[in-house]
Amino acid sequence: MASGTQQHVAFSFPLLKRNEILGILNDLRIPITEDDLREPSATSMRFLYENFVELIVGINKEDLAQPQFEAAAMLEYPELHNESLSEFVFSSALQRLMQICGIKDFSMNDVLKPDQNRTRTILSALINFTKFREEHLVHYQDLVAETDQLHDRMQQLEETTQHLASQVRMIRAQREDEQPAVDEVHKQVDVLEVEINTLNKLQAQLHGESRKIKDEITAQADQAANLKFSIENARQDCARLRSQIVPAPDKLKKEIVDMNASLVHEKELRANADRRARDMSAKLEALNKAQLDMRKATALLEDVGAQMGKHRETLREIDNTQEGIQVQQRRAAELSAKEQHVRKQLAQMQERHSRLLHQQDMKREAAGQAVDTMRQEREAVENERQNAMAKMEKNATYIKELNEKRTQVLQAHATEIQNIHVLHMQLFNQVGEYHQKLLDSIDGSVE
Repeated sequence: MASGTQQHVAFSFPLLKRNEILGILNDLRIPITEDDLREPSATSMRFLYENFVELIVGINKEDLAQPQFEAAAMLEYPELHNESLSEFVFSSALQRLMQICGIKDFSMNDVLKPDQNRTRTILSALINFTKFREEHLVHYQDLVAETDQLHDRMQQLEETTQHLASQVRMIRAQREDEQPAVDEVHKQVDVLEVEINTLNKLQAQLHGESRKIKDEITAQADQAANLKFSIENARQDCARLRSQIVPAPDKLKKEIVDMNASLVHEKELRANADRRARDMSAKLEALNKAQLDMRKATALLEDVGAQMGKHRETLREIDNTQEGIQVQQRRAAELSAKEQHVRKQLAQMQERHSRLLHQQDMKREAAGQAVDTMRQEREAVENERQNAMAKMEKNATYIKELNEKRTQVLQAHATEIQNIHVLHMQLFNQVGEYHQKLLDSIDGSVE
């Protein structure tokens, strides 16, 4: 029967020799002798398979001895089936292990009635799977650890996503709260731009007026210089004419001849003085006394006659010249005062212009700083929003991958649960059949 069963086994593993099996089992710390392999018994095979179930499946003897409360609760007399339930758990675990190892036709007869060759084949399959398991266990543990890390990472990312979403909401709310201030700053910037344009126009106008005032000051300065030159010439003429006045009558006769000689020259001077006098509008008060003195001198010189008349004409010319000098001095004083007034106005306008320029620069700088600050804040908020969105997209992708992996794990877990449920139903059916057979036996014995 064992040989017939062997024909259905697909050997996807190497068939080991007896000494190889003993050496590997000793390495696995499973005590077994060569006699146990040469003449296997139910006890030795039970012990051997229990060790493999504990090594590979993870179910030890203590676990097998534990009561199966869930399955027992479905039985009418659970206390009668404690051993059978434990035996069924061991049988199911061993059957699953053999299916995985490639022994598709394994049955409990291989435990209760072992055959030497059949046992060698089964042990070769178990050892081959054990080696395969050891080779991949580290990778499996790494995958489990990675899965745990991914699960923890997924939770962290979910928390981070929630935190980022909260930050985005806060930033949006803050942006909405600050939007009126931003709009107000934009309005202020527009007002400042209009004011700056107005100030620029005013600056251009002030530059034009400043140039006109400077030109006027230059013209008035030239006119004042000309007037000063004319006054100086008039003073020289006055001094020269005063030197011709004779203080005493004794010297007058002697000088008459000289005066006659210079009469022609004096007439020319008088013509020039008359021409200058027409441009003057007032008399010098200081020369009124000189005119009075000249009249007294004329009264004393009545005996001179015609010569003194000529001399009086000369004095009148001097008077006219003095009046012209006074007029020129007054005009010079007026021009000087006007020049001072214009210079003062120019200084005030320059000061006002400088103040306006300073205010304009300050406002322009403040507006520029405000605009730069708002632009930087807007760029910072936009960058932060983009970074948050990028993180959210990245986290969403990562979470999607984790969800897919979790779905795969859950599906695998669900499949395993379903298999356990199937085994449980099989156990329940077998226990029911066993219970029915037991009742039938009891009924038969009673009859």
